[in-house]
Amino acid sequence: EMKSSFIIENCKNVRIDITKSKIKNVIISKVEKLTIVLKDCVSGVELMNSKNVDLQVLGWCPSIAVDAS
Repeated sequence: EMKSSFIIENCKNVRIDITKSKIKNVIISKVEKLTIVLKDCVSGVELMNSKNVDLQVLGWCPSIAVDAS
């Protein structure tokens, strides 16, 4: 079952685990020291204007776009 999109922005020193279900996509903007763990992502991950981000994909993710990070 596919869930919604996730938008993560303006945060610092955060760990997020999205491992229970499949999601559409993840948009990460203006974050610092973020750790994110994903199970499956249908569309992909976008990372913009961020510093020190750790991304771990446990399953499938077709694309990861990084801009100004």
